[in-house]
Amino acid sequence: MSLNQGLHVRQSQRLALSAGVRVGLSLLCLPIVELADELQALADKNPLLDYVPPEGGGLGQAEALAAPISLADRLCEQIGLMTLPPRVAALAKYLAGDLDERGFLGSTAAELAETLDLAEEEVARAIAVLQACEPAGVAARDLRECFVLQLAALGVNADLARRAGPHLGALAEGRLAGLPAKLGASAAEIAEILRLLPGLTPSPAANMGDAPPPALADLLVEEDGASGFVVTLNSRDSPSLRVDSALMKELSRLRNISPELRVQRTQAEDLIRAQTFRGETLLRVGREIVTAQQGFFAEGAAHMVPLTRVVLAQRLNLHPTTVGRALSGKALSFRGAVYALAAFVPAALPQSDGSVLSAYAVKRRIQTLVAGEDRRKTLSDGALVALLAAEGVDISRRTVAKYRQGMGIPPAFERRRIKAAQAKIRIDFEGRKG
Repeated sequence: MSLNQGLHVRQSQRLALSAGVRVGLSLLCLPIVELADELQALADKNPLLDYVPPEGGGLGQAEALAAPISLADRLCEQIGLMTLPPRVAALAKYLAGDLDERGFLGSTAAELAETLDLAEEEVARAIAVLQACEPAGVAARDLRECFVLQLAALGVNADLARRAGPHLGALAEGRLAGLPAKLGASAAEIAEILRLLPGLTPSPAANMGDAPPPALADLLVEEDGASGFVVTLNSRDSPSLRVDSALMKELSRLRNISPELRVQRTQAEDLIRAQTFRGETLLRVGREIVTAQQGFFAEGAAHMVPLTRVVLAQRLNLHPTTVGRALSGKALSFRGAVYALAAFVPAALPQSDGSVLSAYAVKRRIQTLVAGEDRRKTLSDGALVALLAAEGVDISRRTVAKYRQGMGIPPAFERRRIKAAQAKIRIDFEGRKG
């Protein structure tokens, strides 16, 4: 969906995003798989634009259906099913692209209203729409609000959940004296909140698990003996727009142009600039990722280093939400494999000696350990913790379980059952064969 079609920002003396930049941000958040449909639709509405399909043919229908669905995509689908004013729906979908890897919204309604030059009430309503979506807790501005939203979604009275927000720490620590009176709640209501607290998640987006990488890469990374690595756009699989030069030339000769044609000419120029902005931003982000993660590209996954969106944004002099849009649903191709860009911005895992490891590197090590385990004695989460500790990795059992679940690896007892069944099938097959 094009933000340019849904939001009409009023004129103001305050600094606001230009139409071209807004359209550029809208295109930036689209993965290469979805870009073709959007550009085709835009070209169909504007006679001054021609749609240029990807040279490589893009994805077939079956491949497109198999492409992963991002958090922003899931939220936009839910928003599309709601009965909302078009402006509110468009703004909510736009903000869905600003969520960080946890599913949090990094800006307040006032900050967003200032940036977009919209009324704060309108922005607040769009945020409320996002917060009504699944997973519960999404679009929270902080951890407290995230937990409050989850409690409300689990059936706690919304007003009570808000009142309980400032006291969640006390509730978690069992400091209950005077709380029923402070919150205006019964003992049963307090007990229900206590029962629900352990199940709340500080990262709503984590419930989606580790999404597979996109089916097509936006960027290509190739080795260059002279300078290390070269990053280029995957132009072969990328659709594009171009201006109908004959029509534009004809327009330039006319003295009187209809208002509709003036608008279409402006939109065409904005879209060409937006297309350029998308490509240039992806290249900048991709090149900085390759620079920051030289260890990964040169020596492998174990050498991935922690890198946050904020640090990446600071290095590129971009807003973190712009970096987030560039990462969302995008991928790079390296040595024949496709990697999600977001995988190169892994969480940092603090170590007892003050150093940090990347979560990505630890996840890959867990995968390797599980792949090499004895089928008769599969590794429990505790055993994985011990093995990692022997390698100098300081990690809790809970974090190992979280990483294992996120990668779709079953628990030890289930892996043992699966491997025993596989071994039996293999023995039976070999017996019949003999």
